[in-house]
Amino acid sequence: MSCLVMHEMALDIINSTIIALQDAGLSVWNAFVEIIPGLIAAVVIFLIGYIIAEVIKKIITKLLEKATVDKWVEDRKLEAAIGKVKISRLAGGLVKWYIIALFLAQALVLIKLQVLSSFAALLVAWIPVVAASILFIVLGLLFARYLGNKILATDY
Repeated sequence: MSCLVMHEMALDIINSTIIALQDAGLSVWNAFVEIIPGLIAAVVIFLIGYIIAEVIKKIITKLLEKATVDKWVEDRKLEAAIGKVKISRLAGGLVKWYIIALFLAQALVLIKLQVLSSFAALLVAWIPVVAASILFIVLGLLFARYLGNKILATDY
């Protein structure tokens, strides 16, 4: 084989490598450009959801404080049953995180990552079950403490 043929083969290999790298870089760039609008929209939706969640949390917390739920729990000496956590703050926090999960699920749909979107949808479906479980546990703890206080207050 002559030197010229080997030189041409080397140039062909280099050219094909450069073309392959350019194609790969171009496809990565195109995928990145394709994701950007969805990513920006997802961030905007998530931020809006976070703001809405904070506002609703404050509204629920204030409503429960005005309804004197926390005072009712304190007057009956039940606050130790739930670790001295204010009921109004607990309810507000649960609602806040549920709203954030709702908006996060919608934001992930816009990013077009199917695995994350599916996981977020499952999470959103699962949160009400967890919230109801927490509610039943809190009510059970309060009731148990109430009965315990009544038993301790008897003279028998």
